[in-house]
Formats: sequence, structure tokens, C-alpha cells
Amino acid sequence: MVWSPFEEIAGGKIVEALYAADLWAVYTGRAAERYADPNKFFERTYFTSSLKSLLSALARRLSGDPNVNPITLILTGLGGGKTHSLIAAYHLTKNGSVLSSSVAASLEREGIRVPADVRPVVVVFDGAQIDPKFIMERYGSGALWSYIFGRLYEETGDGEFRRALETYVDVYPGAEKIYELFERLEAAGRPLVLLIDETLNFLKNLDRDQREKTRLFIQGLTKALTQLRRSYMAMTLLDAEEAREIAEGLRAVVQRISRNESMITPRELPAVIRRALLREVSNAREEAKRLYDKYEENRQSLGERWTLETLMDYYPIHPTTIALFSKLAENGVIQATRDVLRILAWTLHVLYQQGRTTAFILPGDIPIEREEIRHAVFKDAQLRLAIEQDLRDVEALEKLLGVNSDCSKLVKRIYRSVALATVAYGYISERDVAAYVYSPDLSVSPLVLPSCIKEHMTGYVTHLHVFTREGMPHYAVKSKAFWRSILRRRVEELRQEGIEEKVLEVIKRRVDRYAKRLRTVYVWETPKDEPGLVLVFAGIKRDDSADDPTNIISKREDGGPRIYQGAVVVAKPDEKAAEQAIRLALELMAIKEIQDKYKEYGLDEQDLPEIKKYEEQINEQLDKTVAKDLYTTLVYAKGEGVYTSMAIPLDLSQENIEEKIKETLKNDGKLAEKIAPKLLRQVVESLYNNRGSWPTYRELVEYFGGKLTDVPILINPKRDLAASIREGNFVVIRGGVALREYTTIEDDDQIALPEAAPPPPTPETSPANTAAPSPIVAIQVSKSAYVKLKTLRELVEKLPQYNKVKVIVKHTAEKDAVEDASALFKTLADKLRDLIKETRIIVEVTTEGGARIAKVELESSTNKTIDAVREIASSTVDKFSRMAKIILNYTIVFEGDGRKIAETLNTPFTLERFKKVAFDATLEEVV
Repeated sequence: MVWSPFEEIAGGKIVEALYAADLWAVYTGRAAERYADPNKFFERTYFTSSLKSLLSALARRLSGDPNVNPITLILTGLGGGKTHSLIAAYHLTKNGSVLSSSVAASLEREGIRVPADVRPVVVVFDGAQIDPKFIMERYGSGALWSYIFGRLYEETGDGEFRRALETYVDVYPGAEKIYELFERLEAAGRPLVLLIDETLNFLKNLDRDQREKTRLFIQGLTKALTQLRRSYMAMTLLDAEEAREIAEGLRAVVQRISRNESMITPRELPAVIRRALLREVSNAREEAKRLYDKYEENRQSLGERWTLETLMDYYPIHPTTIALFSKLAENGVIQATRDVLRILAWTLHVLYQQGRTTAFILPGDIPIEREEIRHAVFKDAQLRLAIEQDLRDVEALEKLLGVNSDCSKLVKRIYRSVALATVAYGYISERDVAAYVYSPDLSVSPLVLPSCIKEHMTGYVTHLHVFTREGMPHYAVKSKAFWRSILRRRVEELRQEGIEEKVLEVIKRRVDRYAKRLRTVYVWETPKDEPGLVLVFAGIKRDDSADDPTNIISKREDGGPRIYQGAVVVAKPDEKAAEQAIRLALELMAIKEIQDKYKEYGLDEQDLPEIKKYEEQINEQLDKTVAKDLYTTLVYAKGEGVYTSMAIPLDLSQENIEEKIKETLKNDGKLAEKIAPKLLRQVVESLYNNRGSWPTYRELVEYFGGKLTDVPILINPKRDLAASIREGNFVVIRGGVALREYTTIEDDDQIALPEAAPPPPTPETSPANTAAPSPIVAIQVSKSAYVKLKTLRELVEKLPQYNKVKVIVKHTAEKDAVEDASALFKTLADKLRDLIKETRIIVEVTTEGGARIAKVELESSTNKTIDAVREIASSTVDKFSRMAKIILNYTIVFEGDGRKIAETLNTPFTLERFKKVAFDATLEEVV
């Protein structure tokens, strides 16, 4: 613990009387012990230079020093220490004999000698407590001189004062009479000490005639005092706008022969506070150095910086706090010392309860959520109500952010700072907020503060306004709601009003605007079920299975199964971007409504330019979100029930977006812009060999149009296939007639290999011969009993020659070839799992230097364990492939009908995927 407060502060027993100095209560014996007991009073009093000067002058005057001015005029604002100073003068003169030795010694050290062998008559007048009627009822006249003469008679029993009281009822005594009366006191060894507080309060209760008489009496009083040797008067004058005329007249009388004091300077205020509120303060240098070093580290983030010496002098009250209180007092918002002590007492109590007893007390620490502080600082009732609502907003925001959030530790401190600075200065800059809030013991960087305000508080805290000056954000709290907070509330209301369809339509229009440049595209719709590539931009309805990419691919609009599943490519929305787009669309709708009905929302025309500017920003953000962030993934089928997700940021605003999508699909083997005649020949031949008849044009369109999900699709299969058929000189068989020349190709036309059909009849052919077309014969290929092959294509081409065949595939790969080898093993194991007789796989993991890290050997001869072998091998490769050298060696043996095996493996996608993968394959005919 570096500082510790007095017990009443630590325990929260903070009452007005402890910090509201009351001279009359002390004089009449009704004050709290802290003020009534002279020893306790001086123990908690810091001797400012002015207080030392006043008490020293008073003591010397009573001792007969002729060089001391007999009158001190204390000029100060509310709470400026004037009453406290008069109480000090009262105790010094009235109770000097009962002061403890330690208190007397401390006074001596400050240059204040307690008067010895002097018994002054002390008369106290408090214009805030005594009114003319009170004096009239007690002394027969309501004049100030009547009160003074009456009190002197009661104190001394001298009949001259009684006669003066009876004589001077309607007229005031002159300087000579006053001198004569007071000189009697000095002659009796009892000089007069006259302490007059709150003079203006009394004068305001007088009519003009009585006020002028009082002014002339005080003028005579001051003249009389200058002729006396030991008597003394201290008078306070409030320097306030109200009663300025009265004060000026009185000041003109007194100042000519008085010494003027302003009791507390801003520089002395920290010491006054320390003495009044803190029992102990230690390690000031260490804590000041700690804060100073943090300021040096964060020069750009924090505003005004202070020297190490200044921080040490002020500890634990931060200079910004003193400056803030001084400005509040200057503005007449608070009474400087009185209110400052009470506000800081509560602040110290809160910090003490939190265990933050090393911290500097910053404006952000002042707990304005306490009602007594709000009423002391925020005089305007409407502003106070606004602050009360904002504090509820801040509390809700803290819960929303969570206890682990840095901003959660700052938002209340930020709001306190802005609210207090608004009353003091009108507003506060972002950099000054940092100076008001930042404290090293919170373990939060000042760098996060701007984002806490902009991202969380602005628009959430109802009356927190933001504006920009000289490029820097500034903040203020106003009784009028900030339009951003109105916008936030309206957005939340719109969310509850069931207008999701309208919101989504705002977003869809933007997607449409970009998507209309693309061909065969559907925006938030189910596409038709037809061959050929179709791009679908999925909708962003939440909890709607219709927008699920797999449903779009697999189902038609009527809910039935889609035939051309391989034709559909879905652009899937990013969830975060979709939520962002919905929020922005809601804001856009709300802000348009607020502009149209701004008066109904309590706004005025001055708000409209800023609202319009914000609308433009939201429009721009929504466009950017839809164009650049909303769609980031392509989803499509790549096998029966197998869906591939391809991450690809789609910037819909780019002119070449369609080419980018095509290129991505082509690189993944999903799209073929053109079917080469050679590939078409293989497909046609394979289909013929599998079923014994030539495929129709419609069947080929379906084949390459998306009916088969593992076959690359054409954008326009009819057009592109027709071009490939012509280029490859395929024969079109129409009505049993082989046509080598044709204008169009019809759906039911069969497509045959050029060499598989006889030439068309020549002109010399007889009509009888032309009536019966020649039969179409398939190409026959010879077979061997034992064959060695190197590629998958060779294997597929040879297999149809065997009724029953045993195939042994052996494959060794390392480095970059491991991934392809592993994929081929997985493909063979998946497609031929029911035909596999035996598998054996070895995975060796070594360092680049050849040292073995691991070796995995697996064998299987049953279908049940094939999956396990495959998965273990695959996971081993995945785990080590990026950190070590992998050698993969496997053997797979399968047996079955050669044609069926070929049909299973003979897909364009499979052949294209493994066209460069070399292995050893042996075919043995099984008899």
C-alpha cells in the first residue's frame, strides 16, 4: 500500500459535514469533531503559503508588531479555503492555550507563533447564518454594528458596549467612536479579533439605504483598526458574478488599508488534499517514475506530458485531476476545496475498495455513478438525466464485452472522463481522454483506447457525441441523444420487426448488379436442371437449408433429385461477411428513415450533413462487403455424394471475375472449355465397349454436361461437343445411316468412331444396295495372357480384352511423387474394394540425411481392414510429409471381370488426374 485514507473514507462514512467547513458551527460549538477540536483540525490542515501568512500576521499583530497590516481581505471563489482559514484563525486565537505540544511545534515550524499571555476577544460573524431579523430580535437593531457591539457586551460585560448598542440604532457609528470602544479592549489586555465570513450574503438581505450605511460602517471600522495597536480583522469576499456590484463597493473601502489573500493556489491543492484525506503517503518517487516512464513509452498515444518532479509533487493526485477541478471551480460548477474534498473522498474510497492504493487519481477514477457526485458536478437536470441513462448503457456494454476484454476495463473510465471534461471545457480530444484514463496498474495499453471508443462506445452510449476538429476525434456528452445511438436503437428495433426479406433484398440487388455481367448465373435462386455449367450465388438466409450448397447441387426447385448435379457450381457466402452485410443493410434502411423523420427523433438540421456523410460511408462499406468479402468459396460435386470446397476470394467488381472462376475450375479438373477429339474418342470407344452400342449425341451431352459428377463439365456441352465431333471426323449415325457430312447433330444421332463405320454409298451403288445400311463393327484389339504396363491409361485400354483377370499393381514413390502415389492407392482401394485380394503398404520416414524417423508396414487380405490400412497410411503421409522425407511403397492385387474393372476406372477425371503417374502393373488372365 502506497497511500492509505483516513478511516471514515476507507469505510465509506463520508458525510457533508466532514468537508464543509462552517465557521459559525465552530463558534457556536455545533461543529463536527474534526473542525471543533483544534488539535484534530490542525493535524489535517495543510499550511498553504497564504494560510501561513495570515496566521503569522495575526499572531504578530496580537503580539503588538507595528509592521503588520491589521486587516486581511480574503478574496476567493466558492470553496476556495476562506472559511477554513477563518476557522484556523479562530482556533489560534481562541484555543491557543489548549493546543497539544506536537501541534504547537508544527505551527512553530511553519513560522506561526502561538500568542502567549494574550486573551483576545474573538467575535465571529457569518453572513450565511445571521440575517438582519435575527440581529433585530436579539439586539434591537438589524445592523452589523449592533451585532458586533452586542457580542462584545456579552463577552466582556462592559456597559459601554451596551450603551453603544442602544445609541446606534438608526445611525452607524463613526471611526472615532469605534476606535474609542475597541481601545478599551486593548487597554484591558484583550485586543479584538473580528472574523467576518460570507459578508455578501448578509449585504444582499439589506435594502439600498441599509447597505450603504453598512458600507460606511465598515469604512469607519477599517480606519479605527489602523489606529489600534493589536486588534485585527479578517474578512472574506466571494469573487462571484452575482453581487459583483456590492462586492466592488465594499472592496474599494477595505482594500485601501488591507492586505489581500487568495488562500489556495492550484499548485498547493494536491498538498491540501493529501493532508485532509490521506493518513499516509509513501513511495511517491517510485510511483511517479513508473508513470513517467510509461508516458515516455507512449508519446504518440498520450496527450500532455509532465516532468517527473511535477508528478512527484502531485502524487497521488494527477495533475489533470487538479486542472479539471480548478476549471470546474472557475466555471462556478463546484466549490473548489469543499466539493473537491468530498468528491475525492468518494474516489479514494472506491479505489481503496478495489485495492488500487498505488494509483494516481485520474479524472477517469471519479465515480460519477454516485448520486452525490452527479448532483455536485452536473447542475443541469436534463444533462444529469442523460448521464444517468448513459451510465446504464456503459454498464450493459461492460457485460457485453466481458471481464477479459481490455475495453471492458476502460469504457466506464472513458465515459467519466468525457462527462467531466464536457462540464469543464465543453468537450475533450481523443488524446486528452487517454491522459484522463491511462493508468499503468490497469495493465491495458493506451493504444487500445481509440478503438474502444469508436468500435464499442460511439453509437452505444446514447448521449456520447463525437465530432472531428483538426483531424482529431473529439467527444462530449449532451442532453440530446447522439444520432449514432438513435441509429443503433433503430437498427435493433428493425431486427425485431420481421423485415428480413426487405433487408435481404437490399443485399441481393447489389449481388445482382455485379452478377449480371456473368453468363448462366443464378442469384439466390435454384437453377434449372439442365446440362452445362451453371454458377449459383447462394443466399444468406440464416437457418435456411435451401441456401445450403449441397442442397442446391443435389435438389431441383420442386425438391426432387437433380439429374445434372455435376453442372452446378455454388458460390458460398462467408458467414461473417453475410452478417456484416445484413448489419450494414439494416443501418442503411434505418438511416434513411432517420433522415426522413429527423424531427420526430429529436434531431435538427445541424445533424443532417453528418448523417448524410455516414450514409455514404455505409453505402460504400456495403458495396465493398458484397463485392469483395461476401463470396469466398466455390462448392461443387466431384464424385457421387462427394463435395469439394475450393477457397477462392471472389471480387465481383473485377472485370475478369468470370475468367478467374473458369481458371480455378479448370485447374481442379472440374471444367473443360473444350473436349479434345482424342479424349472424346476414348469416351465413345469406352461407352461402346461397355454396352455394345454407340452413344447418342444426347448421352454425350449429358456425360459432359454434369450428369456424371466426376467428369469435367462443358460450359455449353451441345455447342462444344458438336465442334469436337466435327474436328475428330466422327461418324454421325442417323436412322441407321452413317453420315460423314452433316449440317446439324440431333439429340438421337449416334456418334461412332470414323473407322468403325463403312464409307457412305457411292453414286454408282444400286438403289437396292443403298436401301440396306452396312452393319457397324467395333474395333477388335488382340490380347496377351501376361502383360506388363506402366500407366493407368494403358491398364484401362488392356483390361477389356480379358474375361477374368488378375492385376498386380506395384508402386514406389518419394519426395514430390508421394502425394500422387498416395492418391492413386486411395482411388484404387475405393473403386475396387470388393475385388481386392491383397494389399501391402510400407511408409518410411527419414531425415534429409537418411536417418530413419519411423517406418509403418501394413498388410490386409480382407475387405474389412482395407479402409483401416488406407487411412493409417494416408494419415502417416499427411503428418510427416511437410517435415521429413517420405518413401511410399505399396502393392495392391485385385481380380475380376476385365471389362467391369476397366469401366470402373475409365472416367475422364480419373484418367486425367493420374495421367503422369507411373507404376508397374501386371495382368494375368485367369482361366
